[in-house]
Amino acid sequence: MKHKRGSIKSIFVIAVSLGLMAGCAVLKNRGTLKSATGKVTINDLIENWQDYRIYYAGLAVDNPSAIMFDTKIEGRRITSDKWVPVTEKSVAVSVVGWLNNNVNYPSELWKINGPKGKLFGYIYSYWGTVEIKGIDDKTIWMGDLPLPPTDRLAAGVDHGDERKRTTDEVSKIMRWCQNWDFSWFQDKHGGNLLTAHAAPGIKVA
Repeated sequence: MKHKRGSIKSIFVIAVSLGLMAGCAVLKNRGTLKSATGKVTINDLIENWQDYRIYYAGLAVDNPSAIMFDTKIEGRRITSDKWVPVTEKSVAVSVVGWLNNNVNYPSELWKINGPKGKLFGYIYSYWGTVEIKGIDDKTIWMGDLPLPPTDRLAAGVDHGDERKRTTDEVSKIMRWCQNWDFSWFQDKHGGNLLTAHAAPGIKVA
């Protein structure tokens, strides 16, 4: 009986180990968001808007959840399914203005890094988490972002709790990777997946 229990325990440990290894392998192909503090401001991005491919997420220009700036560096490209292209500076200014008007859920500026730490662009949003998948060395895929917090709260969704829940889940995975000596992921990308400190004082003139 003891031998049987020992065998079951060993099988369970092996299964858990393989599951954690698979989970960490998946994370290896994920991009990250990092704080843009001290590097660039949303004003800089707007003033140099022609240097970027610009997109916004949300219901409309006057009801956005984020604005994204694709850098065009060395042929790098951000792809997506639902982000809407922005081809005029006035539209970009309007989107950022509406984001800044949501004072209860202030937007923050993040750098978008690919799985290997290369800069692909910037995102300005209340959200500090977004799904980013590496397609190849020069292409990443950016997931859609939910409706603005004001709309989601009207529908009975607690936006703050949802963001905290996502962050907690990512933190658990990171701790699992560390416990199983997968420190390469943290060392390589220099921080927690999809989380960062806010870039303070970001406003559009």
